[in-house]
Amino acid sequence: MVSTADTTLHIVDPKNPGCVDEIIHLGDFWDEHRLRKHKKDIIAINHDIGLTFARAYRFLKAAKAVYDDIETCNVLCMDFGKANVLSEQVLIQVVGRSPVSSQVGRQRHLFASAITPEGMMNYLDTIIAPYDRRFIIEGEPGTGKSTLLKKIATSALERGYDVEMYHCPLNPEKVEHVFIPALGVALTKSIEPHRFHPAPDDKLVDMNACMNAELVKRFSQLTMENTAVFNMLFDRAIQFISEAKALHDRLETYYTAAMDFEGIEKLRKATLDRILRYAAEADVKVS
Repeated sequence: MVSTADTTLHIVDPKNPGCVDEIIHLGDFWDEHRLRKHKKDIIAINHDIGLTFARAYRFLKAAKAVYDDIETCNVLCMDFGKANVLSEQVLIQVVGRSPVSSQVGRQRHLFASAITPEGMMNYLDTIIAPYDRRFIIEGEPGTGKSTLLKKIATSALERGYDVEMYHCPLNPEKVEHVFIPALGVALTKSIEPHRFHPAPDDKLVDMNACMNAELVKRFSQLTMENTAVFNMLFDRAIQFISEAKALHDRLETYYTAAMDFEGIEKLRKATLDRILRYAAEADVKVS
């Protein structure tokens, strides 16, 4: 773990200090006398950063509540019998008729996208590129895309395959992408703000096909209004995150001017040497 004055939002404490984990304290390389000259400014900026992030999170929470209402409308329009049939068809294409294994596969839970000061960012193209078989799951919010992905992930794990599941940053309970490396299969949701443009060989799965057209028309006005409200709230949250980033950058200027970077560079080299030495010793022990 690297301990500095501006990492309070992402501190990782060592679980096994001394024998496995180690704290690298960069505070040993700052000029306290120089920092204390700006004590009031540093405290004030930190206070403003906290307020601005809290405001951003409130707007994200409000945006999610509106998004939940969009999902509720679409759930009322769904024929889940059709959705189950479609899910089974996709499942067979992915795992075939392979039996359940006595050894459960390993699962990893990750994020492929993030809410940033520049908006929603993702590296999906890079992650999905190596996969030969790709399923693109399309459909409005609430049409069962995440449910389909969870079903396939569970089935693959039961058959002994390792599975990577990537979650939604706005609602981490939801799965957005499922990758099964051993099968060369990637399944991804294509929906704003991470619309995925399929290649000719990609297989499209349209969950909207399971919706009742008359009910969709009934809720269309409300859904359209909710979407506009969601976008407004989400964009406002991004603005506040951007403001917090600007404050953070301003805070960093005080610490940058007070740091002994030559000392840090010496520590970096010494730490790297230790890591390489430990790695070499581990190889010797294994062999």
